[in-house]
Amino acid sequence: MLVSVITPAFNRSENLYQLFQSLENQNDFDFEWIIIDDGSNDDTKNVVNSFIKAAKFQILYKYQCNAGKHIALNNGISCASGEIAVILDSDDLAAPDMMENIKKEWTENRKLKLALIVFERATPAGEPLRSLAKVNGQSGNYNHLKYKYKLTGDYAETYNLDILKKFSFPKFGDEKFLSEDFIWIDLGKDNDALFIARPLMITEYLSGGLTKRSHKLMWENPIGAYQLSKKRLTVVKSIRARYKALIVYAICGIKIGVPLCKLIAESKSNKFMSLIVIMIAVFCQPILRKLKMR
Repeated sequence: MLVSVITPAFNRSENLYQLFQSLENQNDFDFEWIIIDDGSNDDTKNVVNSFIKAAKFQILYKYQCNAGKHIALNNGISCASGEIAVILDSDDLAAPDMMENIKKEWTENRKLKLALIVFERATPAGEPLRSLAKVNGQSGNYNHLKYKYKLTGDYAETYNLDILKKFSFPKFGDEKFLSEDFIWIDLGKDNDALFIARPLMITEYLSGGLTKRSHKLMWENPIGAYQLSKKRLTVVKSIRARYKALIVYAICGIKIGVPLCKLIAESKSNKFMSLIVIMIAVFCQPILRKLKMR
């Protein structure tokens, strides 16, 4: 079973070595590492070439003009040749038994016809970043289980590559950020997942990383944020989650010029609640522009 490890990278040459070492420490080397360089202007290409010469596994390096992580993922997924895919960011490390666990769970659960198996991420101290204990061993529709148990945040997803290749991230104008949730929602509508409470990778978010800058990125990429929040409003169930999605929907919708009547009509929410949130967003726009969502 060939596993495709996909890593988008932008000016992270100094971080790639630790990720490479964590892959070198695997017991199973039947995998490919696909690095999509998103227009880096540092030493990423030379660093990866040094990996290629020394690696115990196959490495594929692709360069693209800077277009954002989501477009890099499109390119990485399209050229992957494995059965299973896993996304490892440049600030991630593979757990020593990552390949062993991926292959074990996918082999043992073939009869379930899964689109993805979701594992935990661990902190550098070894604690789960977000625990899956309450759903450990459960399988079923991905969106249903995710929103029923409020599984928000980052986990370690592994994908059936044949199914994953049916989806791709759109590009909205010259925007260079779009949350991965944009296609995970679509993928999860009609596909099943299995949840395993076991760490697959180690994550320590960097100060300049995408996760740390999420609010600012939302403000700078409002079309994608608006479209994603609109999509989230069709699936999220809890009042808190709907309120958060509605705030982003209103703020970004107003910023890109969506008429207020259309925002209310397409909010997929209680019209009174939508009206209140949208009016608050209207009055907050000058403040947000001044702060630039820092």
